[in-house]
This record gives sequence, C-alpha cells and structure tokens, in this order.
Amino acid sequence: MGYVVGPKDAVKRMADLHGVNDMCSSTLSQVVLAEALASGFYDRHVRRMRRIYRKRLNAMDEALRATLPPGCIHYTPKGGIFFWIRLPDSLDCLELQKRCNAYDVDFAPGPQFSADGRGGNYVRLNFTLLNEEDIRGGMERFSREVAALLD
Repeated sequence: MGYVVGPKDAVKRMADLHGVNDMCSSTLSQVVLAEALASGFYDRHVRRMRRIYRKRLNAMDEALRATLPPGCIHYTPKGGIFFWIRLPDSLDCLELQKRCNAYDVDFAPGPQFSADGRGGNYVRLNFTLLNEEDIRGGMERFSREVAALLD
C-alpha cells in the first residue's frame, strides 16, 4: 500500500499496472494501516525509528571515519538508509565481499546499481539492521579487510 504523486497520465498508468499485477491490496492490511494512522501509532513509530536510525547512522559514520584506510571515501547520507563507500580503483568489491562474508559482514556491491556493471570499487552499506555496537564491530572488520587487500 502507498500513494504516488505525479503527472496525471503517469499515475493512471501506474494504477493500471497495479491493478493488473495484484488487483488490490489486502482488506485486512488496509484496515490495520487505517487504524495505525488514526490512533497515532504510526506517527509515534516513525519518531521512534528516526531516533534509533540517527544513532545507528552516527555509529557507522564515526566508525568509518576512525577505521577506513587512506584512499577510501565514505559519503554520509543526508537521507535514506545507506552509506556509499568509494574504495581505491585497484580494489575489487566482489573480492572484498568474499573476505568480509567470512567475518559475517556483508554489503551490496556497487555493480548491482549500474546498468553496465561499473562501480566495482564502490560498496553500499545499510545502517538500519544492527545496533550501534555491532555496527562498530562490523566496520572495524570491513576496514581491516579493505586494508589487507590494499597491502
């Protein structure tokens, strides 16, 4: 469920596609969402998650600043839930991912977000899934593996 704002013809086409794909949203889901909105639960939930996500964003930002080796650049998000890391051109993010996965650290490789497979030296990190302590530990392991590949 959701809504969209845009040019009338584009919204109509989207609505037509939605109807073809799933006919309609579940009635139960619609009732639950209506109650969450009417009761104020949704607004309270959003405020709570913003506080939690701000702490996690700050933990990842601080950890990256403290541990990323020289030549790596991280971009602190102004919105959204992901950090983008630019690694030195010589580093292959897929090799880094294999090494990091051995330590239970994962990320989305840059080429997944490119139509032509470029971006092999970029990674995308999500800061919403783990608590601050786990984020700090994961970023230390991530940075250690980056440094090892650069040696």
